[in-house]
Order: sequence, then C-alpha cells, then structure tokens
Amino acid sequence: MDSSSTFWDNVESPDDNNSESKNEEESTYLAREPQEISKKIITLSTLLMFSIPLLLLSAPFALVGMGVLGQDECWGDLEYLEDGKLHCVEGEKSPNPTYSFSETHVIVTHSQGYSDVLRWEIIGDGGVIGYAYYDAYYDEEEPWFSHGYCEWEGGENVGSEQWYCGVNEESVSRFGFENWYYYCEYQEMNWYCTDSFGQSASFADTSDETRADANALNKWVYNCLPVVTKSPFENTSMIEITEIEAKVVLPQWCFETPIFSDNESVEHILPFNGEAVYLYPNGIGYGSIDLLHYSNDSLRYQMISLHDYNEDGTLTEESEESMQLLGSFFPVVIVIIYLSGGYLLYALSTGRTYIEHLGTENTLIVSTSWRNKPRKVKATISLTSSSLLRHYTTSSTHTDSDGHSYNSTSHHHEITHFDRQSDELPSGFNTEELLKLTGLKLA
Repeated sequence: MDSSSTFWDNVESPDDNNSESKNEEESTYLAREPQEISKKIITLSTLLMFSIPLLLLSAPFALVGMGVLGQDECWGDLEYLEDGKLHCVEGEKSPNPTYSFSETHVIVTHSQGYSDVLRWEIIGDGGVIGYAYYDAYYDEEEPWFSHGYCEWEGGENVGSEQWYCGVNEESVSRFGFENWYYYCEYQEMNWYCTDSFGQSASFADTSDETRADANALNKWVYNCLPVVTKSPFENTSMIEITEIEAKVVLPQWCFETPIFSDNESVEHILPFNGEAVYLYPNGIGYGSIDLLHYSNDSLRYQMISLHDYNEDGTLTEESEESMQLLGSFFPVVIVIIYLSGGYLLYALSTGRTYIEHLGTENTLIVSTSWRNKPRKVKATISLTSSSLLRHYTTSSTHTDSDGHSYNSTSHHHEITHFDRQSDELPSGFNTEELLKLTGLKLA
C-alpha cells in the first residue's frame, strides 16, 4: 500500500451508491409517446336532471309570454275544484292503470302500455316521489340495458337466436318488441341484456346466469321530486304550498342505487295512499300548479290554473285584474331564467378531467378545465419501477326512515408506490384505459 494512501481512499461514498442506483432505476424506463385520456366531470344524465327542472320551472313563464297561458279563454277543460270555483285543467288522464308492488317500489303500467317504477314517502305536509330509471348509455366497455319483459326468439322471430325485449308484457302485446339482443338474463325483477358476449344458441336458457354483476345492476338511479300533500284549492294559500315544498329534505334513498326485491306478501298501498299530491308551484296568486294522482281507476298528471274562470271560459274580473298587473313581469323572468340557466348548463357541460402521461418523463399530470379555459393542474404523479395501478371498491350502508338498510358500491383507482404514499386517481376512468395510459401493471 502506498504510504500516501489510506484505507478510506478505496471505500465508495453513500452518495456515489445512491447516484448509481438512481441512474440504474431511470435507465429501466423506456420513453413512450405522450398520451392523454379525459372524461366529462358532469355526465349527460346529470345535465338532463339539471335541465328538466329548469324547463319545468320556466315553462309557465314562457307559455305566458307566448300567449298560451294567461289568455282570457281556458286552454283546457273547466272543472270545479275544492274551493267551489272553476279552474282550467289540462294534462294526461290515463284510465285503469295496473299496479304491481315490491318491498320498496310500485310499478305503474299506463293504459298506453308505458310504465313508471317509483318509490314514494310522505314527509309531514309534503313528501317525495322518486322515479327509478336505468342509466345505461355511458359504459363503452361493456354496455348493459334493462327492460321489463324479454323473450327468446320473441313473437314471429323463430330461428333468429336472439332475445327480443319491450317495456313490459302489455307494451309488447300492443306495440311489439322494440329492442333485441344476443344475450339477456333475469335478475331482481328486471331483464338485463347485452351484445358483449356474441351470438350463441346456448343463450336460449339463461335462468341460472348472473353475468350482469354489480356494475350492471348499480346503473339504476332515482329522479326525486318534492311534492305537497295539501291542496292549494282547499284553505291553503300558494305561499304555504311553496314553503312546504321548500322544506322537504330528500331522504337518503334518493341518492342510492334502487334495490328491487320480490315480496308477494307486501301490503298493496297506492302511492301517497291513493291521494293527489302537488308539485312545481309556478306562481303565487298567478300561474299554475301540477297535480299527480295515482288511484285505482285512473292516473292523472295535470296542470291546473290558479286563477278562476267563468262558465263561458273567460277569466273572472278579479283574476283578469291580477293578470294585467303582473303581465309585464313575465318577459323579464323568462330572460333571466334562460340566460342564467343556459349559462349554468353550458359551464357544467364543458367540465373535463384529464390524465396525461408526459412520455419522455415517466410522470402523470392530472388536471381539470371548465368553460374551455386553460387547464388547472390538480396533481403531478411521478412513476417508478415499483409503481402499480390498483383498482378497488368501497361499500357503504344506509338506513332509511323505515329501518331498511341498503348497500351502495363505488369503484376507484389509485397508484401505489414502494417508497411513498399512494396517489388517488379521479373517478370515471376504466381500468383498461388507465393501464394503457400509464404502462403500469395491475396490483
């Protein structure tokens, strides 16, 4: 050993080891072309749920502005109501509906062959009605569709080796089959159909199949509307009606996935005990209010004027004076509602979430944008050789006012790392597209 050297001259420093280790790790990553995926923050179905109340709220004002409402003559039928006065009534009256009952839902079949699947609850002098519908059109990976009635080679289609479906059996008898699929199975009071498995004669009997998993069954959602059980024509003012409706708090089940279960022994109670309810109050002292009534002999959905009429179909003098006083107010209301509502829908429709892989740099950038403005970065995730993509589900249990418990499931993704905390990814992306974007393996 050279007298000028020491033992430490031949020992590698910790910094040198870390540098080589880091360089070795970086060299294992092969640069790719930059990639990006994006999803709408607000789905089309959610936008529709925003737009429908907006249209219903503004419709009476628009009709007044067009002269359809607010004119001297009644636009529908004149009927004496509880206040002993004539009111103008227009809308659907479907005779002899049929009802079927489950543990929590009532299925109402109209005389025209259409059906409502609904749940209802009385809350004080108000309540809520929730229409269940199947949100089928936003799963590009494995689309499922739900129908009330399906037959293998239905009707005259013998030898076609596929299923034929309609709204319900009565609708099929009146209008025929409206849809057809290669595969259908029956679960929890509904038929679930898809073309994802191809065409096969063996699909004629799917009585023991449960290919429609929780992802397919959980596409059922509610459209809940507050209602008032008091009549505005029976010692109740429109101010009281409006206050009652405003105080209705939607129950927890409105935000959960509807659960269908057969129960032949369940008590057969018509929605709101067969009594009429009122919704969408459209004015105080002027305008109209909607009536909804499920009874044994008819189904009524009608719009009723709040002002009074003479027997010849003209407005009473008192109602005519109130209309003249408020007539100039409606054009302003229409403009305000449509401008503010239209801008809100536009803003919601432009919201998008982006996940971008930089390519040369093994990094993900999560960002969002609204109203087509520049994106705002929400997270920067550096990937390493230890990073993995993990898909997981979370479940929650909710109990309604009747003591019934329901489970709901949601799906999530995160990126795990060996040496640091996991990074959560935005929801709405499927596993395959995330694997392709990140180049990671599934944990």
